Amino acid sequence: MNMQKITRLIRCDSEFSDFLDCLGSAFDSEDQLPIAVNGLTGGAESAFIAEAVREARGISSSPVLVIVETEAERQRVTDLLSSAGVKAVGYKKRDLVFYNIRASHDVDRERLSVLSMLMKGDCDAVVSTASAACSFTIPKSELARLSLHIRIGDLLPPEELSELLVTLGFARVDTVESRGQFSRRGGIVDFFGGESESPVRIEFFGDEIDRMSYFDPLSQRSESVCEEVKLLPAAEVMVSPAARERMLASCQRLLSTVNDETARTRLERERAVLQSDISSDFRDKYLPLIYQGGFSLFDYFEKNICFVLGTNNCLEELKKYTEYIKNENESLQKEGLIEEKYSKFHLTEEEYRGKLSSCLTVHINSFSGGVGAMKLSGLFGFRSRPTVSYGDNIAMLIEDLYGFRKAGYRTVLLCENRASAESLCEDFAAHGI
Repeated sequence: MNMQKITRLIRCDSEFSDFLDCLGSAFDSEDQLPIAVNGLTGGAESAFIAEAVREARGISSSPVLVIVETEAERQRVTDLLSSAGVKAVGYKKRDLVFYNIRASHDVDRERLSVLSMLMKGDCDAVVSTASAACSFTIPKSELARLSLHIRIGDLLPPEELSELLVTLGFARVDTVESRGQFSRRGGIVDFFGGESESPVRIEFFGDEIDRMSYFDPLSQRSESVCEEVKLLPAAEVMVSPAARERMLASCQRLLSTVNDETARTRLERERAVLQSDISSDFRDKYLPLIYQGGFSLFDYFEKNICFVLGTNNCLEELKKYTEYIKNENESLQKEGLIEEKYSKFHLTEEEYRGKLSSCLTVHINSFSGGVGAMKLSGLFGFRSRPTVSYGDNIAMLIEDLYGFRKAGYRTVLLCENRASAESLCEDFAAHGI
């Protein structure tokens, strides 16, 4: 069954219609005061989220931001919206690497893909935790500068493409086997970005792109043809020459004051890497110097609508992340490995609240609490309750159905297959339903 047929049932509730009227008028208002929704549980909450996000996308004409409390919930809500016909993508939390260790950039590439889609309006909703949304990332202007589109027929010399791939953080190898790698053999350039499931092979005729195809990284054989390719940076934190100079200057200042020999050795290694102009796996430690100004997911949205699923729980998740980063910071500062003035890696709790107040925010909570004494555009309460697990207890199900009918409710039952539905119909007919 199409999930949208199920989620649309929430539209039968007059409270939902009133909510939509309020959402539209609040979005057009200069103040854009938040809206509070409570009383939703289980399937009713899922239906509300799917249909409300769908409507919000149409009202704002831009992607909607959905804030949830855990990574597991992020995946669940992303899947829910997708199954209901809403083009939703999840924005994962990225673990910061403060030490010079080799780390995978798979999450970086997924996040960059989401940010790229946001810039072009290619999605309906982005689902994220508060900590992921508040973490600093690549500025919008920098991502736009480093994003490339390559098409068959483009004039782009293979040596120039190789230079561009190096600029984007791709590692040159003999044979491309994993993401973030590229190779060149004469007039053929292979690379594996994060925007496709397979690596891409580009064949040149002189300086013109003559053919592009996906290929199997195991057999190295070309497969299906592709007409155009989108290229994004291989990592989220890209070090420009100017940023490298700022990092080197900070490293020099730290070396001039450090006393611990272990810390000194580590800083000297960092300085050597920075001076040699090779990739630095410790670059997250210098993130505030690389991208000055502190850009987050929120900066990729303009006039938009944001849904917060569990106001207090989302804030608590951000507080825990803040405490974790604070402990990491204090440890690094104590060792003399980081400058205090360049140790901010995410928005504060107060800045998070400010970002929410700068857009139209819908707070969804099971109970009436969660929004405190904030001034609202509207407060909407739904009467829904979680259903019990009936198992094979048909008598209990029938008793509840009688109760629903007596109260004037129409009931929709969803079965896992046709056989189960036919069996229930026989049981209901035997009891006069």
